[in-house]
Amino acid sequence: MNPFIVEQKRIELLNSLPHSFGRTKLWLLFDFYKTLIESNNQILFDAYAEEFLDDFITELNHFSTFYQTPKISESLIELTNKLASNCKLLDKKNELTRLTNDLTFSLKTLKSILDGNNVAVSSRISFPLIEKSKNQQFENSLGILESVKIKISKAKADDSFLIIPSQQKTDELLDKQIKMSFYFALKHLADNYGRVKSHHEVIIYFENRSACYEGNSLGIALTVGFIEELTKFYNLPYLVHIKENITSTGGIENSGNVIPISGNHIQNKVEIIFYSPVEYFILSKADEPKAREKLLALKENYPNRNLNLIPVENIGELLDRRSLIEIKKQPIVYRAAKSVKQNWIASTLFLLLLIILIFVFIKDWDDNPAALTQNGSLFSVLNKSGKILWTRELKNAPINLDHSKMLYRLIDINDDGENEILLCAEVMKSLNGKNEIGKIECLDKNGEEMWCYSFKDSVRTAIEKFGNYYHLGIIDTLKEEGGANLYLLANLDTYYPSAVFKLELKTGKRLDGTLWNSGTMYAGMIKRFTNQTNMLYITCANNAFERAVIFSIPTDKLFGTSPTTANYLFTGKKIAPFANYILLHKSDFTEYSQERIARPSDGGLRDLADNVLQFTIREGKNGGFSIYEFNYGLTACEIKIESDFRVKRDSLVKKGLLSYPLTDTPEYCNLLKQQIRFWDGKQFKEIYKSNVGR
Repeated sequence: MNPFIVEQKRIELLNSLPHSFGRTKLWLLFDFYKTLIESNNQILFDAYAEEFLDDFITELNHFSTFYQTPKISESLIELTNKLASNCKLLDKKNELTRLTNDLTFSLKTLKSILDGNNVAVSSRISFPLIEKSKNQQFENSLGILESVKIKISKAKADDSFLIIPSQQKTDELLDKQIKMSFYFALKHLADNYGRVKSHHEVIIYFENRSACYEGNSLGIALTVGFIEELTKFYNLPYLVHIKENITSTGGIENSGNVIPISGNHIQNKVEIIFYSPVEYFILSKADEPKAREKLLALKENYPNRNLNLIPVENIGELLDRRSLIEIKKQPIVYRAAKSVKQNWIASTLFLLLLIILIFVFIKDWDDNPAALTQNGSLFSVLNKSGKILWTRELKNAPINLDHSKMLYRLIDINDDGENEILLCAEVMKSLNGKNEIGKIECLDKNGEEMWCYSFKDSVRTAIEKFGNYYHLGIIDTLKEEGGANLYLLANLDTYYPSAVFKLELKTGKRLDGTLWNSGTMYAGMIKRFTNQTNMLYITCANNAFERAVIFSIPTDKLFGTSPTTANYLFTGKKIAPFANYILLHKSDFTEYSQERIARPSDGGLRDLADNVLQFTIREGKNGGFSIYEFNYGLTACEIKIESDFRVKRDSLVKKGLLSYPLTDTPEYCNLLKQQIRFWDGKQFKEIYKSNVGR
């Protein structure tokens, strides 16, 4: 290739970058590096590659594989991988490799959505935003879903509105729509809940802080957002909340009528949303024909994509849809607490006197269990004032707080305001004069048995038959058709078969559905998703493959067994229909410690919200932990190194007993990631592929 072509591209890029933002900037950089790679000239690459590499990496860090076809992301991943292979700067090479792996994981999530698998995201007010570009090749072709946060507070004088990030030049149509949406929301509250105050300070945060905002197409999103925040600001009896995976476009008139958006922009927005986690797209009734035409065209390539158009003529239609907008009664206690906070001076003396009187009365007469504690072998049930109602002597103390929730749980199973206690009996030293392993009891507020159940199932493989002495652990309760159910895990005493099963919460009756695993189960949780199947997550071991595991499975598909080998396959059990089944790493430190499996922590599976699950893996014998963070779809993973593990492994590396790199480095975390395998229904496949030698 003629070097002057590359130099010309460089000059064009220097002129364009200061005036570009968002994905436009990324694709300008992409075009430059694509030209550079296609030159097949290493001298040219070495001369030109470094100048814009920091800009390219910065834009990649903000890039999402959502909002455009997978082919576009695949081309970006391919280019980034080639840059990493050619790059001589080690820190840039490692960063590009990490980005390639992260984008590959994220793209797998998008493809899963296009195949019809919903992925829950946090419920935020959002609208599709088309990036405005001076470059004609990008005009109306790039976009994102913009999230909006709103804060409302008192104002001394007139209503004021602040947009963050601030605009260099205020768009009159946007300014008009903001005020129109806010005053419609105020009127809606006044009509339904009573008088409102006259002066407010309103701050609108756009999370994509580099974009420019124009027009009135965010009217629906702002109106719903204002109503949601105003119900909180006025501490109303009912709170309005938009549900998950919903977005909208369209302006709002004073009357509440929805204004269609101009031109063919609706089809561009449908395409942006099609390649995102959104399940419901709210739009003007007048925009529906063109939107549906585009949706049908896109579904020719992805017929299973689950995207529903919700056409409305008036915002009132939307507010009446409980499948999209939730109106939930605010607990009296929370509402009272907010009122006290807002009027604290007038309330303080009254509350102090009232609290003293209530405390004296409740402490002596309240017999409703409110807390469970354990000190050594002594297990105690307390009321809300801290008075001990009754005690039991336990055989063992739980390992940690998370583990204790697996062994005993406080719950009101009758919805009568009085709490019962779920207790796994294998921790009991003596209960009703009888020791029994594999037992769970439901006790009333006085410690009397309401029901009990013993898990006695047995399984066998082609070469072994197992007994039925299990230890039980509580996972969670879940309201399902027919009532509330209790999900539990069972681990065979000192051996590898384990199972998940469920009971009817009120009676302890065994229900259909048992899921088996060839290895100990350490923790479980149920994630409740709006408008889709609830998902069970389990961390466990798989003895057949000698790896730690995290898997997810719909709660209505608990049958069969985990992926395994012939010697570990339970007779008569088929592989269960897992949503995801992930084999994790086995570190060189664990191998050095001669540990067969690096096991997850007991009870330690946490939902950090915002699409993050976290758990830890114990490395070797008392070697510290590696920390895993997965998204809810188990398609994207981050590994963090705990300090004790870092210190102990690094000491072995420096002695030459283990190989470099050092532990708390991107290189070592990538080595761990490269061991991760996912079950595709027939076999295990790599997620992260090694870049060694490329």
